[in-house]
Amino acid sequence: MKSRIAVIDNFLSSRDLINLTQVVSSHSFPWNLNVIVSNECEYKKDNFMFNHIFFRDKPFEASEYFPLLLPITSQLKVSQLYRVKSNFYSRTEQVLKHEWHTDREGDHLAAIFHINSNDGKTIIKDNEEIEVDSVQNRIVVFDGTLLHRSTTCTDGARVNLNFNFQSELDFF
Repeated sequence: MKSRIAVIDNFLSSRDLINLTQVVSSHSFPWNLNVIVSNECEYKKDNFMFNHIFFRDKPFEASEYFPLLLPITSQLKVSQLYRVKSNFYSRTEQVLKHEWHTDREGDHLAAIFHINSNDGKTIIKDNEEIEVDSVQNRIVVFDGTLLHRSTTCTDGARVNLNFNFQSELDFF
């Protein structure tokens, strides 16, 4: 069976990566607290994260920071965008796995772009569990109907972007 997961390293140019990293790590970038990340989290004190909604189709929401993502959406050849959000997981004493989920119903693509390197992972079920390491400037594109889960990290913060979309490209 053909894989429904594509991992692409060095996705952005150095200039676009530096610009993105500087903005989302600045003291003025607005992060929102999510007090429950996973209903399956056994360590309740670590069951939180921060996020920023760049774009959502329903209900419509668009951040003033959305243009920052144009280098990514143009390379992905996005034809329909459903949602883009950034996730910020703070360091935990041990790597914690969150619950299995899909981001939305129906056929679509999902992508996780890693803003920084850390020991966190994205785990995707495609016949077997595939673990994708969090490596700066790596993007993993996958069939959005596949169950997946995130983890925390123990070596700093884990910052990524989560995209749900349709594309003109055939990634698999």
